[in-house]
Amino acid sequence: MREKLLSFLGQLGKECRVSKTGSKILETLWDLARYTGLPCHLVERALDEHLSVLAEIPNKEQLRKTYVLRCIDDLKKGNQVK
Repeated sequence: MREKLLSFLGQLGKECRVSKTGSKILETLWDLARYTGLPCHLVERALDEHLSVLAEIPNKEQLRKTYVLRCIDDLKKGNQVK
């Protein structure tokens, strides 16, 4: 059921034409990928969906920069996706 929800969020994000909605979906997928109680295969699925939404969303260059900076911050802080 959780995999289907992640797929649904990814599909919704890819089909949205409003960047604000896409940004919210990206934020949700990002947060889910960092949720400590999520099994590894679902973390990977959330990150895959995040990447596929990011590839389809309008204004993706600014969003890419945002998530690159978030990744760098995670690395600096020693945060890991488990």
